Amino acid sequence: RELGERLKGYLPREGLHTHFTNSLTQRLAVVPDDAFYYFVQFATEIVTRIALDSEKKVVREHALWNEEYLPSETLLYATCFATKPRAPKCSLPAEWNNAPSADHILSFVKELADNKCFQLGGDETIGKGLVAASVYRPGEGG
Repeated sequence: RELGERLKGYLPREGLHTHFTNSLTQRLAVVPDDAFYYFVQFATEIVTRIALDSEKKVVREHALWNEEYLPSETLLYATCFATKPRAPKCSLPAEWNNAPSADHILSFVKELADNKCFQLGGDETIGKGLVAASVYRPGEGG
């Protein structure tokens, strides 16, 4: 519960994430490695799919595959770092000499993804891969 409260400080309190943020303390579970291994092995949703030849109405050759899905409302995080180019200006391509600063790059990422919903991955036709993103930058609040 305490961890959930701490994490809530980094999540938006309005917009796309409201339900998730509000339910985090009741639904967050931290499990030991052996339990996580069990869930990955035996509780991961695995769907077998086929592709059809639309003209012949039969399965296309070599068109059987499996897909593994994360449970809905899975919380994932990633870090994003940006720095100014470290090479001497004379060794950089000319167009890089006036490259944006690291802060400009991170601001662009925040503008692009923060508090937005988008599709990530290749299964947009079946409603998979929908992502609600939040960008946290130290010093800007949660």
